[in-house]
Amino acid sequence: MGKAGWVSGDQQTTIAERMDESLVLLKHLLCWGDEDMMAMAHNVRKDLYRSYLSEQTVATLEHFNAADVKLYSYFKEK
Repeated sequence: MGKAGWVSGDQQTTIAERMDESLVLLKHLLCWGDEDMMAMAHNVRKDLYRSYLSEQTVATLEHFNAADVKLYSYFKEK
């Protein structure tokens, strides 16, 4: 089944890295004003406290989560 076979109609998909853009689109879709929108950052770490994964660990995780990676990549491209 092609991409168009399982995604159709007016759908809103939110990607964490593009939260600001997603909220603007949602605001327009729902005909909301600025006073209707409020967003707060939760569970955001400062760079000082972040831990990074090795390339091998990332590759292993992507392998085991291949379906999730494919779905995420598709919507990130849109």
